[in-house]
Amino acid sequence: MTLRSRLLFALGAVIALLLIAGYVLFRVQSATLLQQVDSRFDSLRRPAMSAAALAPLTPNDPPDAPNARGQRSLADLYVGRLEANGVMMTVGTPESDPGTTPVLKPGRSYAAPTTVETTGGSGERMRVVAFPGPMGASAVVGQSLADVDAASATLARNLLGIGALLLGVIALVFWWMVRLGLRPIAEVTGVARAIGAGDTTQRVPAFPEGTEAQELGQAFNRLVEENEVAQARLRQFVADASHELRTPLATLSGYAALRAAGGLSDPASVDDAMRRIRQEALRMGGLVDDLLLLAEMDRGPDFRHDRVDLVAVVAGLVSDARAIDPSRAFDLDGPTEAAVAGDANRLTQVVGALLDNARKHTPAGCDVQVRMLERGDCWRVEVADHGPGL
Repeated sequence: MTLRSRLLFALGAVIALLLIAGYVLFRVQSATLLQQVDSRFDSLRRPAMSAAALAPLTPNDPPDAPNARGQRSLADLYVGRLEANGVMMTVGTPESDPGTTPVLKPGRSYAAPTTVETTGGSGERMRVVAFPGPMGASAVVGQSLADVDAASATLARNLLGIGALLLGVIALVFWWMVRLGLRPIAEVTGVARAIGAGDTTQRVPAFPEGTEAQELGQAFNRLVEENEVAQARLRQFVADASHELRTPLATLSGYAALRAAGGLSDPASVDDAMRRIRQEALRMGGLVDDLLLLAEMDRGPDFRHDRVDLVAVVAGLVSDARAIDPSRAFDLDGPTEAAVAGDANRLTQVVGALLDNARKHTPAGCDVQVRMLERGDCWRVEVADHGPGL
């Protein structure tokens, strides 16, 4: 389920809870108002029985006959006498709605307060109760529910108004959450898809200051930039490794060509050529090992700090260059020994690259001078040629 679907589900659940709460509140309030009406009936038993005893015994007597109401406590109520044979005699009607009488169903008991319809008046509902008397007759008392219905209607309108306001607030909060929460996620997703499709210039736009969306966008942009740096390093490493592999391969090819041309006639030259071939093979193995570490490029290359004879490294590379290109002179000017602390393979790569560049980027027959100069506690290796320069 998507985050948007979850938010919509939560919004629906909140709305449902509000509707249920409003309905329960309405029902409780209506029941409370009816309870207040019913509690009043308990105090009206004696006045109602007294008033019903004064009622005319025939239906032809007018309902507003003198003394028909008995006591003033019954002025706003309906009072009647229900005979055992089901005949209803009206003793008095409410002063606020004269002529209103309840509609009672024959054979039904009204010993408990019951809500019934009315006739002869404004048509409001009425709450009635029958108090049993002598000889099967009952005194019937009814109170109009006009006030109760009006209060319930007012409550319903208020609940609807408050509910509409709350729904508006919830909708506003939902829109705000979508704007600050879901929209940034959608934009980040769109940028990620664009980058995946090859457009690496895409970046997540800036979001409002101090929000989680801003942190997400910044973190995503940093990730993309770091990935581009790693990819650039990877490409550079592959290019450097390819360049470095050319030199030992050229050395092996040069010694093979020299042997085929008869240039390695004496055993000493053959032994020296085999030694250089073996060294270049080992260096190629080291380069292959570096290629196997491409997956860990972020940690950078590992450099050794061993005791290295720099003269042997440089002299061997100069000998390789002579074997690769016999048409030019490679002169070496340096001491007989120069011990340094370093990585023999990396030093070989650096000096070999300089000699390879001097051979490739100068005219044929152009001489190359290699000098080793001591500078305090360091050694400086210079490769000079007489080409056009860079």
